[in-house]
Amino acid sequence: MAKNDLFKKDWLDIVFAGRNKQYGAYKLRLESPRTTLLALGSGLCLFALVFVAPAAISSFFEDENEWAKGEIISCDFGYIDEPLELVDVVLPKIEEEVKPLVDESYIEEASAPASVVDVERFTNLEVASADEITEEVVKQTDLGDALIGSESIKGNEEGTILIKEKAGHKVDSGEEREGEEAERGNEIYRITTESAAPMEGLAAFSKSFITKFREIHMPDASGKVQVILSFVVEKDGSITDIKVLRDPGYGAGKEAVRVLKTMPKWKPARQDNRTVRSQFTLPITIQVQ
Repeated sequence: MAKNDLFKKDWLDIVFAGRNKQYGAYKLRLESPRTTLLALGSGLCLFALVFVAPAAISSFFEDENEWAKGEIISCDFGYIDEPLELVDVVLPKIEEEVKPLVDESYIEEASAPASVVDVERFTNLEVASADEITEEVVKQTDLGDALIGSESIKGNEEGTILIKEKAGHKVDSGEEREGEEAERGNEIYRITTESAAPMEGLAAFSKSFITKFREIHMPDASGKVQVILSFVVEKDGSITDIKVLRDPGYGAGKEAVRVLKTMPKWKPARQDNRTVRSQFTLPITIQVQ
C-alpha cells in the first residue's frame, strides 16, 4: 500500500485490526487530515484579521479625513529684519530735480513764529566817530521784559513764548497743530519700544493658525513651501492692510490671508508710552505630507 495512504480508513483498519477502535487514537488518526486543514484555515484568517483589517479600516475612513492630508508640520513666526531681495529688477532712471534758487534768509524771516512779548532790536556796539552814528542804542532800562533781536517787533497775544527761536510775525493756528498731531498719530512704525503680539501668545497663535489652515494641492505628494505676509496692527489691535510678500502658489498665499483674517485681535505696539500703529512681517513655513 502506498505511503500516502497512511491516514486512509483501509490502512487504519489494518493497523487497528483486533484492537479497540472506540479508543481515542483511532479517531484522532481518522480525523487528522480534516483537523489539520481546519487549523491551517483558522490561522490564515487570524493573520488576515490582525494585519489586513487596520489597512482596510484606514482606507474606509480616508475620504472623511481627506482634509488632514495637508498637515502643517512647522509654522515659524517672527519679524524679518533683512529686506527681501528682488532679482532682475530694472529701476527707471530718475532725473535729478533742479531746485530754484531761493533766498533762505527771506524764508526764515517770513516763517519765524510770533512772540508774545515785545522784541527790541539790539545794536552791536562798535567804536565809531560821532558823525557816523545814525541809530540810537536802546537803553537797558527800556528793555524791561522784551526780548533782544535783530529788529524791533511788537508783541502778539496770539503768538508763542519763544526760548531760543528767532521772533517773527507768523502765528500758528490750532488747526495746523491738530493736523500735525493727527498725522503723527496715524504714522506706521516698524520698530517700536514694545512690539505688537497676539493676545494669547505666539505659541497659541501658531497652534490656532495651524488648525484653521486647510489643505493645499501640490503636484508632489510631499513638499515644503513658505508664505510671507505683511500687515498692520492698528491701535485697537485689529489686523489691516494684509499683503502677500511671497506666494509659492498652490493657493497657499490665499489660504494664509484667509486664516489671518479670522484670527482675534492683537495687543497693539507702544512707542513713548502711547499706543501706535505698527507693521508686522509674518513668515509661515508649511510642510505637506
